[in-house]
Amino acid sequence: MLFAVYQTADRDDTKVGLNYLKTEIPDYWAQRENMAEMLRFIGKLPIPHWTSDAEAARLLAGAVANDHV
Repeated sequence: MLFAVYQTADRDDTKVGLNYLKTEIPDYWAQRENMAEMLRFIGKLPIPHWTSDAEAARLLAGAVANDHV
């Protein structure tokens, strides 16, 4: 998940991080809610040098939570 956050922040595109999670997490659909919750947690971390990554985590959490077939 951290690499997906990195990719999202690096390319400024949630699709890249979302595609990474879908291909690398074998049970993506079963773990989707857990991942969204963890990404929300990462997005709230008060680490000054992680501001852009925290924003990417928040955006990715929304993309994961709203993902559907």
